[in-house]
Amino acid sequence: MWGTNGAGLRTTLENWGPVPIPTLHPTPLYEGEASVKEGLENVPFFHLQVKDEDTRGTKAWKAKYEIHGDKNNNFRVITDPQTNEGVLYVDKHLDYENESLKNITITVENEIPYFTCRVTDRNTAGLWKIETDTGSSLFNGANIGSGTGGGGTLSRHQMIVAVEDVNEPPVFDPLKPVSVPENVAVGHYLGTCAARDPDVTSTNIIRYIKGEDPANLVTVDHKTGKITTSGVLDRESPVGKDGLYAVTIHAVDNGNPPMTGTATLSIYIINENDNAPSLIVSTFDICQSDKPSWVNVTAVDLDGEPYSGPFIFKLLGDVKNKWRVDPEQGEICP
Repeated sequence: MWGTNGAGLRTTLENWGPVPIPTLHPTPLYEGEASVKEGLENVPFFHLQVKDEDTRGTKAWKAKYEIHGDKNNNFRVITDPQTNEGVLYVDKHLDYENESLKNITITVENEIPYFTCRVTDRNTAGLWKIETDTGSSLFNGANIGSGTGGGGTLSRHQMIVAVEDVNEPPVFDPLKPVSVPENVAVGHYLGTCAARDPDVTSTNIIRYIKGEDPANLVTVDHKTGKITTSGVLDRESPVGKDGLYAVTIHAVDNGNPPMTGTATLSIYIINENDNAPSLIVSTFDICQSDKPSWVNVTAVDLDGEPYSGPFIFKLLGDVKNKWRVDPEQGEICP
């Protein structure tokens, strides 16, 4: 539409009349009901396609989407800058067992408010007079699908998202640490592990498998989860640390695909006095002289407190008036 001012110049009146309203058509990425598998995060699962007759790339063309009714913030929506589509993501994983259907609402509007304009005075001697309407009594936003907006409210699209059940790994009941004296007999009972299938409708069978066991000291019953010793527990063994020995146990179901849960059993090995002290150096060279000669004798015990030092030193054999230990009770050195 062209207007003429008093100087004879032509002026373009853009968007004369109502500005085209963007219309959104919800289109899933696949045929059928919108759905997403439980446990997924940060994946797109639904597209909202927009058709807008405004100039491509302008704020009047760009769509803004917003999610309502998402109490747990499971979803988010972004606008594809190239297609103007609303891409719906599952942002926080869903749990089929807690809620198999999610009801949400999507609203949409342009980046600038909808408005109309019309010419009220086509003055040939000067600029035309234009009246604009922000749409407060008509429409404020975009139209999704076949719905219509009015009265200044946004267009809304109701969505039902079905949460698909998937095979989840077995979940262990808390596995309490156990304390066992070292050197207990093989076959000593340590405890029983128990795992459950979180899938409420599942008929999966769970079997138990031993995982990490560096010294091969335990055995696990595949059916019952009973844990017993299969070797001698030694607190001084290098495979443990400060008397702690850890074993991992897996619970594997027969689902499709099979899933595995893992638990750790902490075994605290109680110290016993089962190691004799020994000399760090057992042979000494001493120079013979008229004066007394001496050497330092140092002992070590693999057992920790209270079964280590201080030690009592004694000399054996024909040592009277020839050799002596001073003091007889040694000091504990770090």
